[in-house]
Amino acid sequence: MTSQPLVLKSSGDLFKGTKGHQCSIISNTFKLRLPDKEYYHYDREYRCLQIDIWADNVCTAVCIRKWDKRKETEGEQLKNPSRTVAVIERLQSVTAPQEFNPRGVYDGAVNFFTLKNMSQSKTFEVSMSDGKFVDFTVTMNLVGKINPNRDIARFRQNQGGNMEHVVNLVQVYMRHEMKYYCPPTSKFYYKSGESSNLRHGLELWPAIFQSVRLGRDDLYLNIDTGVGVFYGQDLAQVCHKFLRASAFRLQDLILEPPEESRASPSTREKMKREWEALLRFIKGLEVSVNFKTSRKYPRRKIVDIYPRAGRYQFVLERADKKEKRVVTVEEYYQMAYGQRMQCPDAIGVVTRKDPFSVIPIEFCRLSQQMYKKVLDPENTSMVLQKATVRPRDRFRAIEAARAECAGSLPRSGLNAEISTRAMQIPARKLQIPGIAFGEAKKESTNNGQWNMRDKKYYQPGYISEWAVINFTNENNLGPMIKGLTECCQSRGMFRQRGIGPPAETGRLHLPRILPGNPLHVERVLQEVEAGAKRDCDSWAGNRYKDPSMKLKALHDMSNHFLVVAFLPFHAAEIRQKIKHWGDTKGFMTQCIRQKDPSSPRNKFNDQYYNNLALKINAKVGGVNFCPIEPSFDQCKSAPMMIVGADVGHASPGVHRPSLASVVFSTDNTFSRYQALASLQQGRMEAIADLKQMMLDAFKKFHGTNGCIPERIVFFRDGVSEGEFSRVRDSEVEAIHDAIREVGRKVKLTKPPKLTFIIVGKRHHLKFFVQGRDSVDQPPQGLVVDTEVISPLYPNFYLQSHAGMLGTRKSSHYTVLHNENETFDADFIQGLAFSLCHLQARATKGVSIPAPVAYADLVCSRVEFHFSKQDLEMLDSREVVEIAQWEEKFRPAKQGMYFV
Repeated sequence: MTSQPLVLKSSGDLFKGTKGHQCSIISNTFKLRLPDKEYYHYDREYRCLQIDIWADNVCTAVCIRKWDKRKETEGEQLKNPSRTVAVIERLQSVTAPQEFNPRGVYDGAVNFFTLKNMSQSKTFEVSMSDGKFVDFTVTMNLVGKINPNRDIARFRQNQGGNMEHVVNLVQVYMRHEMKYYCPPTSKFYYKSGESSNLRHGLELWPAIFQSVRLGRDDLYLNIDTGVGVFYGQDLAQVCHKFLRASAFRLQDLILEPPEESRASPSTREKMKREWEALLRFIKGLEVSVNFKTSRKYPRRKIVDIYPRAGRYQFVLERADKKEKRVVTVEEYYQMAYGQRMQCPDAIGVVTRKDPFSVIPIEFCRLSQQMYKKVLDPENTSMVLQKATVRPRDRFRAIEAARAECAGSLPRSGLNAEISTRAMQIPARKLQIPGIAFGEAKKESTNNGQWNMRDKKYYQPGYISEWAVINFTNENNLGPMIKGLTECCQSRGMFRQRGIGPPAETGRLHLPRILPGNPLHVERVLQEVEAGAKRDCDSWAGNRYKDPSMKLKALHDMSNHFLVVAFLPFHAAEIRQKIKHWGDTKGFMTQCIRQKDPSSPRNKFNDQYYNNLALKINAKVGGVNFCPIEPSFDQCKSAPMMIVGADVGHASPGVHRPSLASVVFSTDNTFSRYQALASLQQGRMEAIADLKQMMLDAFKKFHGTNGCIPERIVFFRDGVSEGEFSRVRDSEVEAIHDAIREVGRKVKLTKPPKLTFIIVGKRHHLKFFVQGRDSVDQPPQGLVVDTEVISPLYPNFYLQSHAGMLGTRKSSHYTVLHNENETFDADFIQGLAFSLCHLQARATKGVSIPAPVAYADLVCSRVEFHFSKQDLEMLDSREVVEIAQWEEKFRPAKQGMYFV
């Protein structure tokens, strides 16, 4: 069974809701008016790199191949976007300027546009070395005609129209003449002249985002503001700031390799960490020399660092190969470039290992290179502070960016017009769900927020036993433990030993506190595990005579055994070991970090205990609260499973597999979830093992409820619009395969019906309320399902949270597949809004549904599936062998460990 796309035209059936109060908002979108011109599309040649060349009357596809100078034939295809940009620039400015008059525009990926009609097919030979050699061949092939205005008119009348090509055409023209730096294929324009400094030699550049979008029946321009993190341009100063906080001196970059040092072992270990950290920081950057030279010096990637770079010796051979002599790098730069080194003993960067090539750090230059790795906490805080902008200030910046975009159009040759006013869009405001607590207590929320004071949990969980391990130097944890225990008891949590009606229940008792040595974490965890099993075995052996009952009781008690770890303020390694032990052994763990020594506030207060108790109750099987909303109540009329799924990838430059996660509800409150996780090839966005994961989910759902769900609502996170078709064809089919296989094993009166929804967070649409003198935040519950929505699938934007800082951002929901006839727009919008009020550890509405947030949390805990030793061993390997990672992977055992 393969789902078909639901194509929505301007006059077709719209996925539009009716509930809520009508309102009007403005957005950061501006209507476009295009010139009435005709463009020709050229045929693509799939044997090489494809670049669509459009013209005032022409659009072509281009093949770029490297020229093999030895064989004098075409070699491999060129794929590097930066390099292809340079080739096309060289072609237009030097190789054949008469053929490109007026000049064309190119996006670095697949599109090139020109105002000149070109022949059916033409091949150019491009030299990047001043005519000495042919470096590339560029072949252009004609495809057909495109008229943007005609296609838009046909689209409005439901007569087709190649809107994808129209969007690409306008996008490439609009980005071409912006005066700021724009990486190839990007939609961000970075202003280097307005940068601000961060730590470690990094800089923060403000940016303009610009994207041409297809709305319900027209094109519009989406404009936003943002920031980007870049390296500074002087590599020596960047490295110095990374290593030292003092004023810059080249002498500070005289680093001795740890293995060559005669220092003490502890000092050598510190030097090793410093050396490895610096290499990770700059490895992969493209570097060139920072002085003017008549000789061409190409940019090369850094692969290593080298000590005393100026002293390195190599054999220098004359051009006529009649003389060879040994020179140092210092002597070579003096002879070849007339550059005298200031500090020959400073480090250099290795750009090639065979043959070996090293550049002194003082001659290295970085030009416009983004930092794509994970920022440290201090830099993250600085970036968030700069990026957090109030709505009125952000809207002013958007209007200024619109003026800059409009000013660039006459230079581009497109001659389009951008509306001076932001689009005004009809919208609706949904009623915020109420919240149900324990003891049948219900109340409305205060702008989507509520308080647990004087309330019981909707379904309190229970703890069989618990223990506290103190890894700090704090000697008096009694008041803190007592406060946490009283908070849990006041919310209804209790102690239970045994199973079934004769189970013994009672109030929580204070846990025992065990000393923990940070240097021997595993030892104390083993003692806790052995003690817990010993106590459970002894108690169950005396309580139950039936072996099956005893086994069931032991299993139940182990799932409700809680370990609370009190950690130092900096304790990432200790936490990793505790979570690995707890997640893979099946013990629930809760880590509490010691108060920040620099903070004057008392961390351990009632609010802090309440936040901890929310997590603990969910981990041990409780339900904290439930939303009250018609769509949510309708879900309980028949067995239904809500699923959240995501794929987490390693940071750029980190060699690790990706982790796919699936979380699924197991009861009709849709608050209890179990998680499944599997490793797959890195950067692979589709969930490779989805069929088996869904089979496991059906099995566990059946074990809990005695039936297979009749309806499935599947929320998928992390999929871009370009991946929609692939996800619909692969993942929806994988779920159907699992359903069919279950049907062969279990007699189904009603095979499950699937509703598959993409939840998008990485978009740039912002909504504002237009006031008399200014603009303000969009209200919580805002739904936008007209004008700016995509016409290709049922979709809508939902503002589900009431963020106080910055400008609120709505989530985008796209229904890729829907077999449940009663699940209309109102139902899905109401369900999504309700699930945003079901996050177990938040007493307020959040930005995405709880199952999506949970799947994201599971992906973020990938390190806890491995022991520290296994992770270090696997991370040390440059090549990712998925089988080796899977061998060391330990799946989590039970429950909502991820909360």
